[in-house]
Amino acid sequence: MRVNAKWMVGMVVVILLATVPLMLEGYAFRPLFSIAWYKLIHIVGGVLFIGNIVVTGVWMDMARRTNDPRVVSFATVMVDWLDLIFTGPGVFLILVSGIVLATPWGGVLGASWITAAVALFVFSGIVWVVFLLPSQRRLIRLAQEAVASGSALSREYHDLLGKWFLWGAAATLSPLGSLVLMITKPTLW
Repeated sequence: MRVNAKWMVGMVVVILLATVPLMLEGYAFRPLFSIAWYKLIHIVGGVLFIGNIVVTGVWMDMARRTNDPRVVSFATVMVDWLDLIFTGPGVFLILVSGIVLATPWGGVLGASWITAAVALFVFSGIVWVVFLLPSQRRLIRLAQEAVASGSALSREYHDLLGKWFLWGAAATLSPLGSLVLMITKPTLW
């Protein structure tokens, strides 16, 4: 397992350790900061998270257009590291602050718009863990093999990248839907 994958797994464990007890206590805790600070933390987490996932797709497309295995190899490795540096911390900040911010609304299951926004966020995470991360690992390996052999990027690379873009669009649009729900707060059911 790559070093950054180990860090990502560690961050997921920390996120679970930090958020599950809050949910299990039925929100019967006293927040450490004012609600304004939690809103700021939530917004910063959202900027880190959504900013990185949008830029990642653009960066991978720009690298693909060069058709240069060295550029593509560099881009795929950087996407992997930037997930660790920006996406992971963004998720952590969103989850921890979101749980506190949902408390006045009856918790995560209290208001329909919060429940739907969380479902979209979780869907994005599942797509990321199940499809995108493993695909990124294969894309890195295929790009590095092309660099090492001095050959062009393989058909397998391009096919996999196409699937990565498709799943990446799903993983990007769902948190954008979450963002819309968080801002508009509609009654859905």
